[in-house]
Amino acid sequence: MKYFNKIILTIILLLSNFGCQSRDKVSNKINVFQSENLWEHDTQYFNFLKNESSIKKPLNWDIKLTLNCIDLELNEGSCIYSSMCVDPVIEGHKSTSMAIIKDVELEDVYSIPVQFLKDKPAEPVIGSNWMDDSHEIVPNSYILKTCIGEVFAFQISDYEYKFINHQLTDIQIQIKNLNTNSEFKEITFNEAYTNPIYYSFKNGFVEKYNVWDLKLDEYSFWLGGGVNLFIQENSSIKNTQLINEDEIILTDKPKSFITQNWYNYNHKTKKYDYNKNVYVLKLLGDTYIAFQVIDYYDDKGKRGFMKLKWKYLSNE
Repeated sequence: MKYFNKIILTIILLLSNFGCQSRDKVSNKINVFQSENLWEHDTQYFNFLKNESSIKKPLNWDIKLTLNCIDLELNEGSCIYSSMCVDPVIEGHKSTSMAIIKDVELEDVYSIPVQFLKDKPAEPVIGSNWMDDSHEIVPNSYILKTCIGEVFAFQISDYEYKFINHQLTDIQIQIKNLNTNSEFKEITFNEAYTNPIYYSFKNGFVEKYNVWDLKLDEYSFWLGGGVNLFIQENSSIKNTQLINEDEIILTDKPKSFITQNWYNYNHKTKKYDYNKNVYVLKLLGDTYIAFQVIDYYDDKGKRGFMKLKWKYLSNE
């Protein structure tokens, strides 16, 4: 019986060692993946378990390879901004978090970092904060400086609520030009929950691809390119006067990604040079993936083909 027990114990130990070796091999195995061209298919979803991506959004995905849209001034000093989707980033699923290990190769990463972060959504200065928790209009006036230097004051004065579809509509704002101290005028933003509405303090309502200073998207207000803001709390537009323009400094914060620094753009060669950064992704169930961007070009030198190498990290 003792001899039989020894045999059983030996088998268990062998299986245990095999399991450890197998797990170590899995955690150290380097996998390589290359995306489709991001400039032709601007968003792709990647699943590490399957080691494959999909252009169509699947049910389960871990990271999204995409071109982040940023507002760029077409010519310096022109005050003409255009939203250009030119910044390649890797966005984690909302259920994940990510850590950065700088100046290292993936093969040299074995331990799990301490600090994990999440991608940050875009944050408007005004947004929906013009209403309080009771959906009453906050009595603030807003002093806005356009890119070309004109200063306006505006105040949100009224809105309607549609009970049928639970949407805000007919949002009214009063505007006064502080440079000329003219009488204020009133305009109405209608049904911004269908499509965003764009407004230029110089030209009135405009299309998306024109220069605009203020956008209403559903019931959130966003600032245009080169536009700054100052908030006067508990004040009326009727009493608002021109202030020191150095105080008009607030701007909307664009969406930011943990992986936004994976590359440096070389203006001389006009190429994307990747940094030696390893990103550790924490998935549900305490699964950890370490990955590194190793290329952004295909064999013919065409950009947009993001290549990753990755491996599992043991959490033991």
